[in-house]
This record gives sequence, C-alpha cells and structure tokens, in this order.
Amino acid sequence: HQQWLVCHDGHLPDDRWKSPEESVLDAEGSQRVRAALATLPDKERRLMELYYFGDVNLETAGKQMGLSKSWASRLHSRAVGQLREILEGETA
Repeated sequence: HQQWLVCHDGHLPDDRWKSPEESVLDAEGSQRVRAALATLPDKERRLMELYYFGDVNLETAGKQMGLSKSWASRLHSRAVGQLREILEGETA
C-alpha cells in the first residue's frame, strides 16, 4: 500500500532531499493529518493507524480488528472521506 501520511519516525520518506521550508510545511501537514485522525470514530481511527503506521496491508489490519476484507475496505473509504472533509474544511 502507499504511505501517504508519514513514516514511523514522523518524517516523510524523502525528508533528506527537502529544503528546510519544505520540511516545515510537511511537518505542519503531518500534524494536521494526525489531529484529523484523532477526531475519527474509534474503528476508523484504529484501522487507519494500523494500515498507515502499522506496516500491514488493509486486509491484515481488518483481520486484527475482527473485520472482513470488504468491511475493512468500506471502513477505510469512509475514513478517507472523513479525513478529506476535515482537512478541506480547515482550508476553507
């Protein structure tokens, strides 16, 4: 799966190639995403954390939570939509 948030150490994958300004913007973006994640309902938040920070695929993350593959996929889609709304609402 694609790591679209941050690496386990809190940095984006190619931080060593970024200017200080880009690194600051990325850190601010990461903080915004983490704050938005914290507002999700427990199941959605847990699934997103397992998938993006737990280094497992979506099916495995779902299994760890007792969810079927299809339900994990639906829950993931819902969580992504919720995050998009939260983050877009901040810029509006």
